[in-house]
Amino acid sequence: MYLGLDIGGSSVKMGIVDQNGRILRKGEAPVDQDAYRTPILETVIREAGVFMGEEREGIQGIGVSATGQVDDRTGVIIGTNGKIRNYEGGQIVREMEAAFGKGTTVVDIITGEKIRL
Repeated sequence: MYLGLDIGGSSVKMGIVDQNGRILRKGEAPVDQDAYRTPILETVIREAGVFMGEEREGIQGIGVSATGQVDDRTGVIIGTNGKIRNYEGGQIVREMEAAFGKGTTVVDIITGEKIRL
């Protein structure tokens, strides 16, 4: 099983899929509930942990698409046009892997490039 995350400016959409891409479960949580005082990645990690629940041990990897511009060499959020407080500078790959101990790949939804450190 794999965890898929789509990080947007107002919510994170989450899904658990099998190795064939079949959606087993999906959910959504707000990321802007406190006007972004809590960094989005902190909220996403918390909500993803809750979402995975007991299935966490069966998750083999994490795939992420994210709003904003992501540096394809470092996996760091480098641009949001200043619209989202406490988001630029976030290290998606490193923070997800540190929190969950699972390989994490960020996919640029425009180019399809994969960012894996």
